[in-house]
Amino acid sequence: MAAETGGSGGLVTGFGGIGSELAWFCEPAGWGAGDAEDDEGREGSGGGWAVSVDGKELTLRPPAKKDYWRRTYYSPLLIKDDGPCLFATVPRGEACTAEVSFSLTPRRQFDQAGIMVRLDSEHWLKTGIEVTRSATAAIASAHSRP
Repeated sequence: MAAETGGSGGLVTGFGGIGSELAWFCEPAGWGAGDAEDDEGREGSGGGWAVSVDGKELTLRPPAKKDYWRRTYYSPLLIKDDGPCLFATVPRGEACTAEVSFSLTPRRQFDQAGIMVRLDSEHWLKTGIEVTRSATAAIASAHSRP
């Protein structure tokens, strides 16, 4: 993902603001700057992140089997609210525009990259690119429905 520079008014201008302008949601305890390899797909294993020297690019390798899903139609019922999400808080009632660019280097089915708008565990929207069963990337969107 790449962050663009910008002006004032709470605009996130890069990834150097992790901890001030930006915060992690569901940051696994074992994370830190640098690389980590997947431990044979065990849930929560692997994962890591690093910010470029200039603070404009974030490289993210999410942990295995973490995601956002709400009450799927298939069995077993899937409710997931544990994927890593780097977010900026927008005050209630304030208009907001987001421009995001990213690249995806998928390794497995369901690998994805994109953007998420989240109010809470039952009210959110995620959209981006996801690897499908046919091992091709597709535009994907999912939302919660309480």
